[in-house]
Amino acid sequence: MATQSPHWRRRRFPGADAGFEGGRWYERGDSGAEADWGRVLTWRPPAMLRLSWQVSAQWQPDPSIATVVELRFLPEGAGRTRLELEHVGFEHYGAQAEAMQAMFDSPGGWSGILEALPEALGG
Repeated sequence: MATQSPHWRRRRFPGADAGFEGGRWYERGDSGAEADWGRVLTWRPPAMLRLSWQVSAQWQPDPSIATVVELRFLPEGAGRTRLELEHVGFEHYGAQAEAMQAMFDSPGGWSGILEALPEALGG
């Protein structure tokens, strides 16, 4: 079964060279070391960002695994935006697909990260 890496639980947020398609999506650790998570597939400000997720079930960069994370930013009135996140392509994990999807669907997965986002953004 897949386990969460320590950085995941700390609610750290990745960097991205998101100004262009094909740019890197990565994490910079406390030491300054960077780990690639994938690539920017589509960048349509202010409405949508689509990223490849190229990380193995062992939490190692692996370009042969490419699931897709899509973020949609939907206006909801004065000063409010709803963020929708969809992560697809778990079949690329083969026998570990179900465990990986369950991990991302758990409270420690995307929902927990999205809940922590306002604080990380200073709001």
